[in-house]
Amino acid sequence: MQNSFSNFTLPLVNTRKNQYLVLGVFIVVLNAAMLLYSALYLNQLQIIAILVIGIALPLAFLKTIKSFTNKKQASTEDKIDIFLLATTIAWLIESFYWFFGAMLALHILFKLSVRTLKVVITADGIRYPSLPAKKIHWSQIENLIVKDDLLTIDIKTNKLIQQPIEQNSFTDARELEAFNTYCQQQIKAA
Repeated sequence: MQNSFSNFTLPLVNTRKNQYLVLGVFIVVLNAAMLLYSALYLNQLQIIAILVIGIALPLAFLKTIKSFTNKKQASTEDKIDIFLLATTIAWLIESFYWFFGAMLALHILFKLSVRTLKVVITADGIRYPSLPAKKIHWSQIENLIVKDDLLTIDIKTNKLIQQPIEQNSFTDARELEAFNTYCQQQIKAA
C-alpha cells in the first residue's frame, strides 16, 4: 500500500510577496516614465508604436480581462506581469536592446520571486523551493516537523530551515500527526 505522504506537496507562505509586488509596481511606473521620456526623442511612427504597445495595449487588456478569464478583476501580480511583458516587447520592437535585456531580466526575477513555494516530500527526501531547487535526502536530515503552521527542517550540517506553511495544509490534527510520524520514520530508515 502506498503511503499518502510519499509524494506530498506542502505549500509555503511567500512572506516577501507583498514586498516584491510593491517593487514590481515601482518597476512598472519607472518603466512607463522611461517609455514616455524616450518618446520625446523618437519620430512620430516610433512614438505611436512605443506608446500603444507599452502603455495603451496593457491598459486595454486589463479593462477586458474578465472576458478572457473567469476572474472579475486581475490580481496585482497579473497586472504587473502584463505591463512588464508589454513594456519588454515595446523596448524590443523599438530596438532598445539594453532596455529590452534589463526588462526581460527584471520580468524573470519578478516571476521567480512571486511564485508559489512548495516543499515536495518524496520517498527519497524532500525538494525545497530554493533557487535552484534543493534536494535534501533523508540521510542528511536530523529532524523534520510541522507544528503551529511552521515547517522546521533540521539538517545534520547544523543548518536550520524554518518556513511558515499555508493554513489548512492538513485536513485535521490526525493528518498532521501522521505526516510528522511519516517523516520521523523516513529519517530513521535512512
